[in-house]
Amino acid sequence: MWVEANRRVEAILGAAAAEKLRSLADDVASQDFLDAYVSKPAGSTESSER
Repeated sequence: MWVEANRRVEAILGAAAAEKLRSLADDVASQDFLDAYVSKPAGSTESSER
């Protein structure tokens, strides 16, 4: 089911955008993201650009 969902996302968004989406999802699911999320106060305007 997951393979089919990925195929459909890629068909709709295109290969490049689907890859960006997967990469962003990997970043958000990472330990580094969790550590940064926990350590920054709510309302902080600092962000990292890709």
